[in-house]
Amino acid sequence: MVFFVKYDSIRNLVFKGDYAGARSMIKKVYHKDEKSTRVMDYIELSSRKETSTVTLRDCFTDLEYKRATLVAVCVIIFHEMTGENAIMLYSTEMFKRMESYKDLVYALTPR
Repeated sequence: MVFFVKYDSIRNLVFKGDYAGARSMIKKVYHKDEKSTRVMDYIELSSRKETSTVTLRDCFTDLEYKRATLVAVCVIIFHEMTGENAIMLYSTEMFKRMESYKDLVYALTPR
């Protein structure tokens, strides 16, 4: 037996123009003192922001975005070079092996 329950989000209902459905979902999700019209007005106002039209070419050629793109790429590269993922992957094995060296474990952890 399979059950499938689908609820549309409040934002999706407002975009579709189903204001009655949006009000009923607001009553289910928000506190009873919250006014549904205020919530729907906020959703409509926040969704009117224009989407970005920046292309990948703009990220690397436009001076406005070039520095931010360079910093983001450097952060990604340096993050990968640290080896943090390998340390997290093998940390349990390293600590198991360190149990045989009791004196070293106390040197690494506070007493």
